[in-house]
Amino acid sequence: MRVRALGLAVVLIAVLTAMIVPLRAGHRIAGTARAIEMTPAPGIGNCVQAALPDDDSAHLSLTEVVACATWHTGEVVTTRIARPAAAGSRTGQDSRPNLAACATTSYAFMGVHPVDANGKRSPVLGAWWPAFAASFHILSAPAPQPTPPWLAAPWRACVLTGEHGPLRGHMAGVFGGAPQRNPAPLCLPRSTVVLHVSVRCDEPHPAEIVGWQVTDGAVDAAASFGPSCRALARRITGMPDPTAGGRLWIRVITVRSPDTAVREGWGPGHGGPYRAACTIGSASGRLLAGSLTGVGAARVPWAG
Repeated sequence: MRVRALGLAVVLIAVLTAMIVPLRAGHRIAGTARAIEMTPAPGIGNCVQAALPDDDSAHLSLTEVVACATWHTGEVVTTRIARPAAAGSRTGQDSRPNLAACATTSYAFMGVHPVDANGKRSPVLGAWWPAFAASFHILSAPAPQPTPPWLAAPWRACVLTGEHGPLRGHMAGVFGGAPQRNPAPLCLPRSTVVLHVSVRCDEPHPAEIVGWQVTDGAVDAAASFGPSCRALARRITGMPDPTAGGRLWIRVITVRSPDTAVREGWGPGHGGPYRAACTIGSASGRLLAGSLTGVGAARVPWAG
């Protein structure tokens, strides 16, 4: 009897232990553990395909990393990894980068820097601000399905995307050294400049902006910036004769900007309410069908 009573006591203690110990450690959670597969962060300079948002938000969702020589949504400028959750916290540190900081970093990524002692931003740009048809977006990992409500974004990245759809080629260092093709050139539907109005350069167009300056309107922009604009046209196209024997013109076109308080990193900066655009266009009326950046000794990309 003593042995049976002792055995019953041991069983009772084991049952009570199994019930009490989990409660002392915390709440019991029913279910089966399941690993959540997260997409790794792309590297700086990687080109990506991404799902565009349905609204006007600046956020994209990564689809895949692709070769930059193929058509792609954008190119990664920076990546920020979320820090692991601290003890007692349910999520990691917010990994969202600031969009203005994304823009500032993107200029450096493209080879554009604050003016140096000689007044130059880069060897190819000289004192001019670059012209390009690209935007700054925030890229994130696609959310696993179903997404736990406590799961923090593992990373977010700053990405340069084209204003007119997919890009092909690298934006990294495009303005930083020798003349090269700009994957996001700024081409015009007319031979006049209207801010924020441009077209794809592989579509027929009459002119292309290759650089910007800020002016207060009190100076004659054509006289003041004309010589440096012609020098910029020669450098950025790489053409021995950027007028192509008189078939192209090079002009400084001044346009009033409604945004006189340009945010840091988002344009040529402060200095006046006007923008002077260094522009190259067709002198014959024949349309162009490609960018003149990095053309060098190749044929001018005429339409037709």
